[in-house]
Amino acid sequence: MLRLVGEQHLRCILTGYFGSYHARTHLSLTKDSPDVRPIQIPFIGRIVQLPRVGDLHYRYVRQAA
Repeated sequence: MLRLVGEQHLRCILTGYFGSYHARTHLSLTKDSPDVRPIQIPFIGRIVQLPRVGDLHYRYVRQAA
């Protein structure tokens, strides 16, 4: 359960959520995202996870070797 402390806390949570929403893939966009994402070359670098929305979701990217 999420407890909000005030308006500033709510804005911080929503900013994180909207950032995650626009970076993830959408079925209605043929598995693309609303924001442009760089193409990552497979098998170059290791995959790291970046927490989003207060560790509720993660974004996975390749870290350059």
